[in-house]
Amino acid sequence: MSAHILVYEQRPLGANKTETKNRITSGFIPGVFYGKMIDSVPIYINVRESDLHHLHRGSIFSVKVNSKDFIATCKEIQKDHMSKVTRHVSFMLAEANQIIETEVPLKFVGNALGEKAGGVVTQLVTELTILVAANKVPECIEIDISGLELNGHLYISDVSLPAGAKLGSRVDVEESIVSCRVPKVVEIPEAVAAEEAPAEATTEETKSEGEAPAAEEVKKAS
Repeated sequence: MSAHILVYEQRPLGANKTETKNRITSGFIPGVFYGKMIDSVPIYINVRESDLHHLHRGSIFSVKVNSKDFIATCKEIQKDHMSKVTRHVSFMLAEANQIIETEVPLKFVGNALGEKAGGVVTQLVTELTILVAANKVPECIEIDISGLELNGHLYISDVSLPAGAKLGSRVDVEESIVSCRVPKVVEIPEAVAAEEAPAEATTEETKSEGEAPAAEEVKKAS
Protein backbone atom coordinates (compact mmCIF):
# COMPACT_ATOMS: atom_id res chain seq x y z
CA MET A 1 0.00 0.00 0.00
CA SER A 2 1.14 3.57 -0.52
CA ALA A 3 2.20 5.56 2.52
CA HIS A 4 -0.12 8.31 3.72
CA ILE A 5 0.76 11.94 4.31
CA LEU A 6 1.90 13.00 7.79
CA VAL A 7 2.72 16.67 8.37
CA TYR A 8 4.43 17.44 11.65
CA GLU A 9 6.76 19.79 13.46
CA GLN A 10 9.26 18.95 16.15
CA ARG A 11 8.02 19.41 19.71
CA PRO A 12 10.35 21.19 22.18
CA LEU A 13 11.73 18.82 24.80
CA GLY A 14 10.80 21.22 27.59
CA ALA A 15 7.21 21.81 26.45
CA ASN A 16 4.93 22.23 29.49
CA LYS A 17 1.30 21.15 29.86
CA THR A 18 -0.06 24.61 29.10
CA GLU A 19 1.85 24.85 25.83
CA THR A 20 0.81 21.33 24.83
CA LYS A 21 -2.83 22.11 25.63
CA ASN A 22 -2.70 25.24 23.48
CA ARG A 23 -1.22 23.30 20.59
CA ILE A 24 -3.95 20.66 20.85
CA THR A 25 -6.59 23.41 20.81
CA SER A 26 -5.05 24.88 17.65
CA GLY A 27 -5.26 21.57 15.76
CA PHE A 28 -2.20 19.51 16.69
CA ILE A 29 -1.73 16.09 18.32
CA PRO A 30 1.37 15.28 20.40
CA GLY A 31 3.34 12.29 19.21
CA VAL A 32 6.78 10.73 18.99
CA PHE A 33 9.05 9.12 16.41
CA TYR A 34 11.41 6.36 17.54
CA GLY A 35 13.44 3.61 15.95
CA LYS A 36 16.69 1.67 15.92
CA MET A 37 18.40 4.20 13.66
CA ILE A 38 17.43 7.45 15.44
CA ASP A 39 16.90 8.91 18.89
CA SER A 40 13.31 9.59 19.96
CA VAL A 41 11.87 12.72 18.37
CA PRO A 42 8.87 14.39 20.12
CA ILE A 43 6.49 15.89 17.54
CA TYR A 44 3.23 17.77 17.01
CA ILE A 45 1.08 16.28 14.24
CA ASN A 46 -0.73 18.80 12.06
CA VAL A 47 -4.27 17.38 11.97
CA ARG A 48 -5.54 19.60 9.15
CA GLU A 49 -2.71 18.82 6.73
CA SER A 50 -2.18 15.15 7.57
CA ASP A 51 -4.09 12.20 6.14
CA LEU A 52 -5.34 10.82 9.46
CA HIS A 53 -8.48 9.13 8.11
CA HIS A 54 -6.33 5.99 7.81
CA LEU A 55 -4.77 6.29 11.27
CA HIS A 56 -4.80 2.96 13.11
CA ARG A 57 -2.28 0.57 14.61
CA GLY A 58 -0.13 -0.59 11.72
CA SER A 59 -0.96 2.24 9.29
CA ILE A 60 2.08 3.74 7.57
CA PHE A 61 3.09 7.28 6.68
CA SER A 62 5.91 8.75 4.65
CA VAL A 63 8.00 11.27 6.61
CA LYS A 64 11.31 13.07 6.43
CA VAL A 65 13.34 13.31 9.64
CA ASN A 66 16.64 15.16 9.75
CA SER A 67 16.55 15.41 5.94
CA LYS A 68 16.22 11.62 5.59
CA ASP A 69 13.19 9.70 4.27
CA PHE A 70 11.53 7.15 6.53
CA ILE A 71 8.42 5.01 6.71
CA ALA A 72 6.57 5.79 9.95
CA THR A 73 4.46 2.91 11.26
CA CYS A 74 1.78 3.71 13.82
CA LYS A 75 2.44 1.57 16.89
CA GLU A 76 0.21 3.10 19.57
CA ILE A 77 -2.72 5.50 19.78
CA GLN A 78 -3.72 6.96 23.14
CA LYS A 79 -7.25 8.32 23.46
CA ASP A 80 -9.17 10.13 26.16
CA HIS A 81 -11.30 7.60 28.02
CA MET A 82 -14.37 9.82 28.05
CA SER A 83 -14.28 11.83 24.80
CA LYS A 84 -12.34 9.23 22.74
CA VAL A 85 -10.29 12.11 21.31
CA THR A 86 -6.77 11.11 20.21
CA ARG A 87 -4.24 12.47 22.70
CA HIS A 88 -0.92 10.95 21.58
CA VAL A 89 0.42 8.81 18.74
CA SER A 90 3.67 6.81 18.65
CA PHE A 91 5.38 6.00 15.34
CA MET A 92 8.23 3.59 14.70
CA LEU A 93 10.56 4.76 11.93
CA ALA A 94 12.19 2.43 9.44
CA GLU A 95 13.81 2.66 6.03
CA ALA A 96 11.69 1.61 3.07
CA ASN A 97 13.21 -1.88 2.61
CA GLN A 98 13.74 -2.58 6.30
CA ILE A 99 11.85 -5.61 7.65
CA ILE A 100 9.58 -4.63 10.53
CA GLU A 101 7.12 -6.42 12.77
CA THR A 102 3.75 -4.71 12.72
CA GLU A 103 0.04 -5.28 13.30
CA VAL A 104 -2.31 -5.31 10.31
CA PRO A 105 -6.14 -5.24 10.57
CA LEU A 106 -8.11 -8.25 9.34
CA LYS A 107 -11.02 -7.63 6.98
CA PHE A 108 -13.57 -10.41 6.50
CA VAL A 109 -15.38 -10.51 3.16
CA GLY A 110 -18.21 -12.65 1.80
CA ASN A 111 -21.20 -14.34 3.44
CA ALA A 112 -20.59 -17.57 5.32
CA LEU A 113 -22.46 -20.71 4.23
CA GLY A 114 -23.39 -21.29 7.85
CA GLU A 115 -25.42 -18.08 7.97
CA LYS A 116 -28.02 -19.68 5.70
CA ALA A 117 -28.49 -22.36 8.36
CA GLY A 118 -29.06 -19.82 11.12
CA GLY A 119 -25.47 -19.35 12.17
CA VAL A 120 -23.93 -16.06 13.30
CA VAL A 121 -20.40 -15.09 12.31
CA THR A 122 -18.19 -13.94 15.18
CA GLN A 123 -14.84 -12.25 14.56
CA LEU A 124 -12.42 -13.47 17.23
CA VAL A 125 -9.23 -11.71 16.08
CA THR A 126 -9.11 -8.15 14.73
CA GLU A 127 -5.48 -7.85 13.66
CA LEU A 128 -2.49 -10.01 12.80
CA THR A 129 1.19 -9.44 13.54
CA ILE A 130 3.41 -9.94 10.51
CA LEU A 131 7.00 -9.39 9.41
CA VAL A 132 7.22 -7.39 6.20
CA ALA A 133 9.23 -4.64 4.49
CA ALA A 134 8.20 -1.20 5.78
CA ASN A 135 7.11 -0.06 2.31
CA LYS A 136 5.06 -3.23 1.75
CA VAL A 137 2.78 -3.06 4.79
CA PRO A 138 -0.79 -3.71 3.55
CA GLU A 139 -3.74 -1.55 4.61
CA CYS A 140 -5.47 -4.74 5.74
CA ILE A 141 -5.49 -8.49 5.12
CA GLU A 142 -8.69 -9.73 3.48
CA ILE A 143 -10.09 -13.11 4.47
CA ASP A 144 -12.85 -14.74 2.43
CA ILE A 145 -15.36 -16.45 4.75
CA SER A 146 -17.83 -17.53 2.05
CA GLY A 147 -16.88 -21.19 2.60
CA LEU A 148 -17.30 -21.07 6.39
CA GLU A 149 -19.90 -23.67 7.39
CA LEU A 150 -22.12 -23.87 10.46
CA ASN A 151 -20.07 -24.66 13.59
CA GLY A 152 -16.94 -24.06 11.54
CA HIS A 153 -13.81 -22.03 12.31
CA LEU A 154 -11.02 -20.40 10.37
CA TYR A 155 -7.57 -20.29 11.91
CA ILE A 156 -4.50 -18.11 11.50
CA SER A 157 -2.98 -20.97 9.51
CA ASP A 158 -5.76 -20.44 6.93
CA VAL A 159 -4.74 -16.82 6.26
CA SER A 160 -3.02 -16.02 2.96
CA LEU A 161 -0.29 -13.47 3.71
CA PRO A 162 0.84 -10.78 1.27
CA ALA A 163 3.86 -11.59 -0.90
CA GLY A 164 7.07 -11.40 1.11
CA ALA A 165 5.32 -11.31 4.49
CA LYS A 166 5.70 -13.79 7.35
CA LEU A 167 3.84 -14.30 10.60
CA GLY A 168 5.21 -12.65 13.72
CA SER A 169 7.41 -14.76 15.97
CA ARG A 170 4.79 -15.05 18.75
CA VAL A 171 1.76 -15.76 16.56
CA ASP A 172 -0.10 -19.02 17.30
CA VAL A 173 -1.11 -20.51 13.94
CA GLU A 174 -3.75 -22.66 15.67
CA GLU A 175 -5.62 -19.64 17.06
CA SER A 176 -9.18 -19.31 15.77
CA ILE A 177 -9.89 -15.99 14.04
CA VAL A 178 -13.56 -16.36 13.08
CA SER A 179 -16.41 -18.79 13.79
CA CYS A 180 -19.98 -19.43 12.71
CA ARG A 181 -22.35 -20.81 15.32
CA VAL A 182 -26.05 -20.86 16.17
CA PRO A 183 -26.73 -18.39 19.02
CA LYS A 184 -27.38 -20.10 22.34
CA VAL A 185 -30.91 -19.75 23.74
CA VAL A 186 -31.03 -19.63 27.52
CA GLU A 187 -34.05 -21.54 28.84
CA ILE A 188 -35.37 -21.13 32.38
CA PRO A 189 -35.89 -24.55 34.04
CA GLU A 190 -39.51 -25.32 34.97
CA ALA A 191 -38.55 -25.83 38.62
CA VAL A 192 -37.08 -22.32 38.79
CA ALA A 193 -40.14 -20.84 37.10
CA ALA A 194 -42.40 -22.60 39.61
CA GLU A 195 -40.39 -21.21 42.53
CA GLU A 196 -40.67 -17.66 41.18
CA ALA A 197 -44.48 -17.78 40.84
CA PRO A 198 -45.34 -18.02 44.62
CA ALA A 199 -42.85 -15.24 45.29
CA GLU A 200 -44.81 -12.93 43.00
CA ALA A 201 -48.06 -13.94 44.64
CA THR A 202 -46.61 -13.30 48.12
CA THR A 203 -45.55 -9.85 46.98
CA GLU A 204 -49.08 -9.05 45.85
CA GLU A 205 -50.54 -10.34 49.14
CA THR A 206 -48.09 -8.24 51.16
CA LYS A 207 -49.00 -5.20 49.09
CA SER A 208 -52.73 -5.80 49.71
CA GLU A 209 -52.20 -6.28 53.44
CA GLY A 210 -50.25 -3.06 53.54
CA GLU A 211 -53.09 -1.16 51.89
CA ALA A 212 -55.90 -2.45 54.19
CA PRO A 213 -55.02 -0.47 57.35
CA ALA A 214 -54.85 2.69 55.28
CA ALA A 215 -58.43 2.10 54.11
CA GLU A 216 -59.63 1.50 57.71
CA GLU A 217 -57.95 4.69 58.88
CA VAL A 218 -59.75 6.64 56.20
CA LYS A 219 -63.05 5.12 57.31
CA LYS A 220 -62.45 6.04 60.98
CA ALA A 221 -61.40 9.52 60.05
CA SER A 222 -64.65 10.04 58.17
